[in-house]
Amino acid sequence: MIRKILFLFALSFVLFSCGDDNDDRTVLNYDGNNIDAPALFAGDYTAIVRFPASDLSNLVDGQLEEVDFWIADIPSTLTLQVFGEGDGNSPGSLLHSENIILRTEANDWNNISLNTPVNITGEELWVGFEFRLDDFARVIGCDAGPAIENGDLMNDESGNWTTLRNYSNGEVDINWNIRAYVRP
Repeated sequence: MIRKILFLFALSFVLFSCGDDNDDRTVLNYDGNNIDAPALFAGDYTAIVRFPASDLSNLVDGQLEEVDFWIADIPSTLTLQVFGEGDGNSPGSLLHSENIILRTEANDWNNISLNTPVNITGEELWVGFEFRLDDFARVIGCDAGPAIENGDLMNDESGNWTTLRNYSNGEVDINWNIRAYVRP
């Protein structure tokens, strides 16, 4: 009987001590639950979120390892991009670029592990997706809003950096479903 109790104790210890290896990660995001994806005309776009240096100061020496995002329709092209410190209105140097079109599922959350993690240096990071639409479509998902500063940035088909709020003349007030995971 004591052996059975010891066995059950040991088994429960093993089962309950096996936790998620990702518990020590920090998630950087502005969004809530996905509700939709804004419709955009044919063209080239970048949907991106900006994490200021102040949000990253306690993560210096960590690494951006994964990005989660919700996507509705699969565009013609889709590239995960991470940029460094910019001028406040546009991102700086491209730190990471990865074609992910073949690793993406429509109408679902997607998780991308970066081929090469990006080091957190204390400077701001811009994390997002460049994509091409051949037709009118819904691509990167969004929450119900309201938009939080840095949560709805985009580069539109004419190459201008703006917010989706400005691009839509105030009609769309959301945050992109983009989440960056940093391991210390």
